[in-house]
Amino acid sequence: MTVDIPHSRPTVERDDHAAIERTLSSGMIADGALRHSFEQAVGARLGLPAGLATSSGTAALTATLLAAGVASGDEVITPTYVCDAVAVAIRGAQATPVLCDVEIDRCISRATVEPRLTARTRAIIVVHPFGAVADVPSLKALGLTVIEDCSQAFGATRDGRLAGTSGDACAMSFHATKLLTTGEGGMALSGNHAIAERLNGLRRGASFAGGYEAPPLSDLQAALGVSQLSRYDGFLARRAALAGFYFDALRNVNVELPGEVVDRSIFFRFAVRSRLPFEQVLGAFAARGIHVRRGVDRLLHRPGVTADFPMAERLYAETVSLPIYPSLSDEAAARVAAAAHDVFGTRT
Repeated sequence: MTVDIPHSRPTVERDDHAAIERTLSSGMIADGALRHSFEQAVGARLGLPAGLATSSGTAALTATLLAAGVASGDEVITPTYVCDAVAVAIRGAQATPVLCDVEIDRCISRATVEPRLTARTRAIIVVHPFGAVADVPSLKALGLTVIEDCSQAFGATRDGRLAGTSGDACAMSFHATKLLTTGEGGMALSGNHAIAERLNGLRRGASFAGGYEAPPLSDLQAALGVSQLSRYDGFLARRAALAGFYFDALRNVNVELPGEVVDRSIFFRFAVRSRLPFEQVLGAFAARGIHVRRGVDRLLHRPGVTADFPMAERLYAETVSLPIYPSLSDEAAARVAAAAHDVFGTRT
């Protein structure tokens, strides 16, 4: 059977097409005024200075690390339960990634970070996984630079604070299937004056030690970003509605629902936990025309080294990510829920 409900899909509508066409007609499609407007708009939404819009989320995170003073020989702590791009960004800053475990909510915590601290630790990257906001203040209390990766949590809050505003700086991705897309792209932002000034220097063409220059987002991409941002509240509302539907429709299904993050997530992913083998689950959903995924494609640590990362290993084995995105129709969501009942069975 053909898979007709993809796991992820960008939400691109007529307004987005019109914005891109206007920019093409203007003749300015490289780095220009629209990029600056997008940087200001994202910063204003977070209550931060204008960000630095880059060609990718990886570039944004590397720029953020360098602007925060991370240098060759430094260690940066990051979860093993995360995409490869985070480690790539750390190495791009000539630093060494040091991996830590996560908690059941897939977030790092003070308890998982502290055993990894050394005299060379310079920064901690706090990833907000699947739209759920981690406990940043408890990690800030360690006295190290804290950088928030908001690629999956732009607009999420915890205890009344927006993700990206509790640490020293933040970075995000606008990849095709992220919460808001510019096709490819990312942004680095900071409320710390010194870090913000260094990021602003990159915007003006400066480079960091080692010659790093953040490749800019184009106006063509920024046009899409500005258009998407104008409808972003609607995107978040649709995700909340779909998550609410899943919580109700799957309450008797034999899986663990993500109830531990319900009050601090915007549900970039709707991740359930199952004891069934993932390949069996993948095939069963595919037979019903639905694509599901693991939470992450792989863990960053060497496969089989379980002693230091027991929770990450467990989550990697048990997590099944169901389709959830603004353009997912009510009918498609109902099909996903019905398939989940068939595949996982009913709780006894």
